[in-house]
Amino acid sequence: MKASTPFHLTLIRHAKSSWDTPNTADYYRPLNTRGYNNLPEMTERIIQRNLRPSLCITSGATRAQATAKAVHRELRQAQPDLSLVLEDDLYEATPEALLRVIQRQDNQHQHLMLFGHNPGMHQLIELLTAETLTKFPTCGIMLLSLTVSQWSSVCSASGSVLWFDYPKLHKG
Repeated sequence: MKASTPFHLTLIRHAKSSWDTPNTADYYRPLNTRGYNNLPEMTERIIQRNLRPSLCITSGATRAQATAKAVHRELRQAQPDLSLVLEDDLYEATPEALLRVIQRQDNQHQHLMLFGHNPGMHQLIELLTAETLTKFPTCGIMLLSLTVSQWSSVCSASGSVLWFDYPKLHKG
């Protein structure tokens, strides 16, 4: 009997955002220069790891969409059919709300890539891994392996960390 393929979840926090326009509503804050500059390097690391999500899902917030679109554009070079879906429930989401978004995904997708925000993403990682995470910085990437055979079964302590990376990890 063939072993089932594990489900994987890649969580990506949006790249560094701008605070230069204080009258801009939080939802519409764009990325700043550092955020845009970090994206090619982090996307290259995703490609080097050969991560192959079958679906990308992003918060509707401007900074999350910009991050997701940059990563998605590069991943589509090798995966032309890779979809990017907007999910407003990812904005300002609690870990429980994020979990519900994950649980309702179609099982044909065995690797999801979610683009979102703290504190919800940070708390979701802690919920899924039952481990304390010191930080989940901007443009952070966390790859989890899940001990489930369907998304609806994802729950507390059902994941383990396979890879964690972020821009400042590689700065001298």
